[in-house]
Amino acid sequence: MHDDSHAMEPHEAESTILRAAFPRRIDAKVIAEELIREYGMDHAIKRATEGTFGAQKGGDNYQLSVWREVKVILNTRGREIGANAG
Repeated sequence: MHDDSHAMEPHEAESTILRAAFPRRIDAKVIAEELIREYGMDHAIKRATEGTFGAQKGGDNYQLSVWREVKVILNTRGREIGANAG
């Protein structure tokens, strides 16, 4: 006799699979702010570039997109700082 008492309902299995396949979204703004705080603006951009190359090399498209977004945020902040300084 087959015991189904521990079987998952279809909606439970689906949500478990989706959580495993798609981790929580990484906030590029938070990463950019942490990089600026830890390394300063110039080195933050360098670290983001290194992250981009690492993600490319590793074939991780999600990480790559996050690092690209971080670089856009850092470059925008850098232009804003430059404009306010002059």
